Amino acid sequence: MKSIKLFFILICGYMFVVLCLVSGCATQNQNTNLAQNNQASPNQYSNNADRLKSITKDAEQGNVESQFLLGLMYYTGTSIAPEDKRKAVGWLQKAAAQGHKEAQGILDAKAYVQAQGEQKTKTKAGHAD
Repeated sequence: MKSIKLFFILICGYMFVVLCLVSGCATQNQNTNLAQNNQASPNQYSNNADRLKSITKDAEQGNVESQFLLGLMYYTGTSIAPEDKRKAVGWLQKAAAQGHKEAQGILDAKAYVQAQGEQKTKTKAGHAD
């Protein structure tokens, strides 16, 4: 149960950062490569589809921060990106492969929680190792 709470707190913290970046409450310096690559701040997007398109373009070009951002948005589902766990894990894996520590941490936490759930299922079924 502690691991699930920790995972939930971790995801909530990252979502706060994501929402700040996307909504434009972060400063230009905090927007890192995302705003620099687009030469625009998040406030200059006309709608959510444009935001998603721009972030996706950066992520496809290898921008690790954009890959991480997309992973978080797809993992939890936002007004910009609907929930899609497969896309989320894919983008987080791409960011983690480039050494993004937070992406690696989320994937590790997800794997741990999943393993704990599988172990409990085996125990309930009488297949404890």
